[in-house]
Amino acid sequence: MGTEAIKFTVMGNPIPQPRVVDDTRKQRKYNLSYMPKFDPAAKKKVNFGLKALVHRPDTPFNCPLEVNITFCFKRPDGHYGRQNGQPYLKPDSPEWHTTKTGDIDNLDKFVLDSLTGANFWTDDKLVCRQRLEKRYTCKLPCTEIEIIPLEEKGLFDE
Repeated sequence: MGTEAIKFTVMGNPIPQPRVVDDTRKQRKYNLSYMPKFDPAAKKKVNFGLKALVHRPDTPFNCPLEVNITFCFKRPDGHYGRQNGQPYLKPDSPEWHTTKTGDIDNLDKFVLDSLTGANFWTDDKLVCRQRLEKRYTCKLPCTEIEIIPLEEKGLFDE
C-alpha cells in the first residue's frame, strides 16, 4: 500500500457539492413507490477524478488519513487597478474568498466524493483530520490537495 503523502493540484474552478434532487421522472416512468435520488454533480465528480487519476496511489489507502485542501478562486476584476497603464493588485484586496461560491463544507464533500470514486481510498470515512481553505489566486483557479497517511507518523500506534 502506498504510505507516502501525496500532494497534487487539479486545475479548474472549484465546484461545490449541490443538493441531491428527487428524480420524479424516473418515479413516474417506472411507477415506483419510493422517490429515487439523482446526483446532479455525478459527471463533474467523474471529470475531477479523471484529472486527479495520474496522482492516485497504486493501491487505495485503507488507513486513517489527513486531507488538506486549498480551493483557489480567480480574483474578480474589481481587485485590480491600473497605474501608468500597468495592472496591479489593490492593497485592500482580500486574501480569503468568502462570497458567491459554495460553502467550504460543500466544496470539501465534492472533492472527497470525487477521490473516493477515483479509488484514492476505500472510503472517505478514513479522513480523520482536515485543513480547508478558500482563497483568491492571481493565477489560474485550481484545487490543491494533500493526502497524508496518519499511521506513517506514528499517531495511531498502540
